[in-house]
Amino acid sequence: MKKSAQAAAALLCASARALSITAKDGYKLSLITSKDTSTDDAVLLLHGRTWSSDPVWGTTGAIEELGRAAYAMDFRGFGRTQERAADGLLRPSTCASDLCEVLEYLRGKHARVHLVGWSYGALVAQLVCAARGELVDRLVLYGSVWD
Repeated sequence: MKKSAQAAAALLCASARALSITAKDGYKLSLITSKDTSTDDAVLLLHGRTWSSDPVWGTTGAIEELGRAAYAMDFRGFGRTQERAADGLLRPSTCASDLCEVLEYLRGKHARVHLVGWSYGALVAQLVCAARGELVDRLVLYGSVWD
C-alpha cells in the first residue's frame, strides 16, 4: 500500500474501536468496530488477500448512517493480527473457521448480521455461507474470485 493510502486508512481507522476474539486454537482474531454497536443490525466487512481491513473500513460512514453497527475483520497475518502460520500460508478453510467464530460472537450481540466480502474476503464469505448459512442474514460479494 502506498504511504498516502496508508495514512488515509489510518485516519479512517482512528474513529474505530479495536476488538479481539480468541479463536479455538488460541489465535487472537482482530476486529475493528464503530463506536456505537448497540443496534439490531451489524455489517461485517472482509478484506481482500493482500490488504488489511483498513481500506474497507472507509465504507463504514454509510453503514453507520443506516443505523447499523460496522465491523471489519483482519484475516490471520494481516492488519492488527498476530503473525501468520509457521508455513506462511493463509488457507481459506482457516479463514472460514475464524469467520464462523466472529459471526457467532456477533450473533450474540445483534439480531441480524450482514456480511460484505471483497475479493479473497468474498471467497471466504461464500465458504461460510455454504457451510453455516444460518450465521448470515444477507451476503454482498464484490470482486469475488468465484462466480
